[in-house]
Amino acid sequence: TAEILVTDDTENNLLVVTRLLKRTGIKIDTADSGAKTLDLITKKKYDIIYLDHMMPEMDGIETLHRMQDLDGNMNTDTPVIVLTANAVSGSREMYMKEGFTDYMTKPVSYLTLKNSLTKYLPEDKVEEKPADAENKDGETASGSGNNGNNGTISEITGALAKAQGIDVAEGVKYSGDEETLIDVIKGYVAGIDDAADEIEKELAGLEIKNYTVHV
Repeated sequence: TAEILVTDDTENNLLVVTRLLKRTGIKIDTADSGAKTLDLITKKKYDIIYLDHMMPEMDGIETLHRMQDLDGNMNTDTPVIVLTANAVSGSREMYMKEGFTDYMTKPVSYLTLKNSLTKYLPEDKVEEKPADAENKDGETASGSGNNGNNGTISEITGALAKAQGIDVAEGVKYSGDEETLIDVIKGYVAGIDDAADEIEKELAGLEIKNYTVHV
């Protein structure tokens, strides 16, 4: 079974990638910072490392360069794939020049992740289960289950579809299923006040790099 490391400073992004890969049988470790990534790569050998570019403090490029110089790094030959919202012309070449193995634009989808895994992993390390066989209790990715005490998943997404500014179809496409989309939105709501306060503080303190990342 393959083991991968996914680094992203946003909890919701880690949640989505973990859920998207659930049916592959791959073991996934997550890190929310470059510093944590540097710690983990000295403890375990991974088959692939997915590393976000835009992170506060130590961004993905700096993290990669530190990985390359790190004593005790067990992943000197592990493919490192950058996750980025930067899709402008020339971006891929820039990331390759910095030392990344490959480039993946965000938001990621199951198909792009699967293609990446197929490209960099031996065939016997990628086991794909049917999308509707993830949960033994009969809940499927199509949204027939119950989400706590707030009604069925389909009822909740039906209500979300009526909200201005929310595209449920796109949300499901990039979250993998309706249940994950609901969890992502809950996470956004739970964290937005703290995130907004942090953004205001960084702007007032002219911490432009961190301000840009968090915006």
